[in-house]
Amino acid sequence: FLLAFLFAQNGKKTKLLPVSALFVIALFGFIGKEVAISGFYWYIAAIIYTVPVLYIFVGAWLMYIMLLETRKGIFFTVSKLLMIPFATVIMFFAGFSMEQTGIFAVVTASALMVYASFKRRNPLVLIYGVPPFISSIIGCHIMLMAQGNISRRNGYQDYYNLPFTKQLLTSGQNIVKTFFSAENIMMVILLA
Repeated sequence: FLLAFLFAQNGKKTKLLPVSALFVIALFGFIGKEVAISGFYWYIAAIIYTVPVLYIFVGAWLMYIMLLETRKGIFFTVSKLLMIPFATVIMFFAGFSMEQTGIFAVVTASALMVYASFKRRNPLVLIYGVPPFISSIIGCHIMLMAQGNISRRNGYQDYYNLPFTKQLLTSGQNIVKTFFSAENIMMVILLA
């Protein structure tokens, strides 16, 4: 996308927009199968991983309102009490979505509760935060213990048993080997 943008900008200046467009199309056409699968199509499918982040934002916003918003010293309000089930369901979905997002949902809910307890100095405020917090833990636990995640983790056990630096080196070697393979030589030449 950066190359497409730069070539389009260059094409506007030099009136060679069709040449720039053909170059970008040719570049895309020379991407090898492995790079296309792991470096292009995977990211298109990965857009579904960004949607659960919205659950965290909405859940955190609701928890913030419930835990920290004060109106003339009134602690329990009907509107806040009605937010509890909605925040609980939203945080469950955030916890249930994927590994990183699920753990982030639990951390977000707990951080909001800790912050609210220090800010409000009233342990009753946690009544609002406990249901969403527990539901995020339950959702995250179900997702982490799912059979598919366990079998996928077991399939790469050798890699996960390596020290962190060896994992980085192994991943880097795989990327270089894939990128500079024979099927990608035209793409590398065009990039150069």
